[in-house]
Amino acid sequence: MAIETAHPRVHVRDVPSPISMSNRRMLASCFLGTTIEWYDFLVYGFLAPLALNRLFFPSLSPLAGTIAGFGVFAVGFAARPLGGVVFAHFGDRVGRKPIMVTTLVMMGVSTTAIGLTPTFATVGIAAPIILVCLRFLQGFSLGAESATGPLLAMESAPGNTRGLFAALVSSGAAAGTVLGALAAFAVGTLPQEELASVKVGMPVRVTLEGAKAPLDGTISAVDPTIDPTTRNVKLRAAIPDLKETTRPGMFVNVQVITPEQKAVVSVPATAIVHASFGDSVFVIEDKKPRSPEDKTPDKTPDGKTIKIARQQFVRVGVARGDFVAITKGVSAGQQVVSAGAFKLRNNSPVFVDNTVKPDAGLDPHPENR
Repeated sequence: MAIETAHPRVHVRDVPSPISMSNRRMLASCFLGTTIEWYDFLVYGFLAPLALNRLFFPSLSPLAGTIAGFGVFAVGFAARPLGGVVFAHFGDRVGRKPIMVTTLVMMGVSTTAIGLTPTFATVGIAAPIILVCLRFLQGFSLGAESATGPLLAMESAPGNTRGLFAALVSSGAAAGTVLGALAAFAVGTLPQEELASVKVGMPVRVTLEGAKAPLDGTISAVDPTIDPTTRNVKLRAAIPDLKETTRPGMFVNVQVITPEQKAVVSVPATAIVHASFGDSVFVIEDKKPRSPEDKTPDKTPDGKTIKIARQQFVRVGVARGDFVAITKGVSAGQQVVSAGAFKLRNNSPVFVDNTVKPDAGLDPHPENR
């Protein structure tokens, strides 16, 4: 006879492990580390179209400078997989915690170095090269942190909370993104260009059509923010005699009299050739003596040197009336084509006829026809 012993069925349930204070400190450290890493990494992307394109790529057009700035931003993403592979290997050998500390130090040093990097105006082409290297270091450290942070949290967490700890650390990336956007918003609301030179009490001048003399006043208030669309700042001025000479709906010309007068090179607006790859003008020069391979003549039949129009890319500044300031590319004394520039090609032979030049002025008054 076979006798079997009956065993009672036992249902085994995992007892939740308590989360100790050291577990909480470790979770908070990993979350804050991830947040800081992503903030340092992404704040560059938010600031690139605001200022970095003008600081590191001033010789390019605004569109090309913005594209170049985001190209440097992409370098960091290209370095992320490499950083993850390298530091994951060393994390298995020396531990996750030393690797986590190393990535935080690398990110902090590279971000600080970007803030201290001299601009293109100071060191030339070395500035964008340094910027690319530092962005690569940022991406390298972020790739390492993205692999190390969740793993460190999961391996250090109690048995039944590993998924929760890893998810909370990964959410630090979203927190860093929000902080970077808020920082860029604060910088984006700062006035640009001339706001730093405008102060309460500075003189203003109001000109009216038909008035014998302009009206003078002073600035009484300056709006601390600028319009996000026009990038113009609002000013309030006190003009003592304004009510006696104006009526509601009238147009007036208001000028702020700044104490410092800047000497700039200006050309008529018709001389600027606008294109997606940059603004340019055509400079009139004497044709250089031809080489043996060049069969085109370099002198006219009467012995005069042939003039050519050489295309010169420029950076334009503010416009006043029919004139546009040139901040880079053309020096005082050079001749530029002011009419029909869009018809020319680089090194086209030209004949100078100043009798057909446009009548440009600082305060144009077109006639009604």
